[in-house]
Amino acid sequence: MVTVYLVRHAQSVMNTRRFLVGGRSNHTPLTQWGRQQATLCGQALRTQGIQPQVLYVSPAVRTQQTAQLLLAGLGVDMPMHTDDRLQELSQGSWTGRPRVLVYNPVTLAAIAAQGLDFAAPGGESMRQVGARMYAWLLAAQAQAAQQGHSSIMAVTHGIAIKSLLGYIADWPHAKIYTTEVANVSLTQLECRGPARRDIRVVAVGKAMI
Repeated sequence: MVTVYLVRHAQSVMNTRRFLVGGRSNHTPLTQWGRQQATLCGQALRTQGIQPQVLYVSPAVRTQQTAQLLLAGLGVDMPMHTDDRLQELSQGSWTGRPRVLVYNPVTLAAIAAQGLDFAAPGGESMRQVGARMYAWLLAAQAQAAQQGHSSIMAVTHGIAIKSLLGYIADWPHAKIYTTEVANVSLTQLECRGPARRDIRVVAVGKAMI
């Protein structure tokens, strides 16, 4: 069995600008509070005896910074493996635009009608994100088995984590959307095989600080 820990990044500058569509925004760094959150999360993981044997990270600045500070809090020096499949859902041409302009009645009706398959212009749907996150999970699980590892961690993003859970457990769009996965929260999976039925969701969005 492989235990997989998914950590959402700490508070970023874009998280404080709720009036804008964030999407990937891979350039946005952590806030000062976010840096503290990441360190505290690492310390909490150490206190709880959680220490991954392999660490994967999204290429976004905020996840890279979170991972570095988390490792410092854990008191561990280990390589970070960057994987593009861990990126946040792309909002395409909507990224950085005011939410009030984007989420108009026409858009909201399209989201309601298309659900998991809705995507912003040039962006991704939740179903697509869930599929690529699942592809990462299968690859990471297989590599862990080959190397004899039983515990891996990924520092990634909120919608990415929820889309993966939805893909595994066949959640509807509404459940993915409303499930809370806060900054530096921990989601835990137990993987006993490559099939979705072999993956058990142990914890979702567990607060660490």
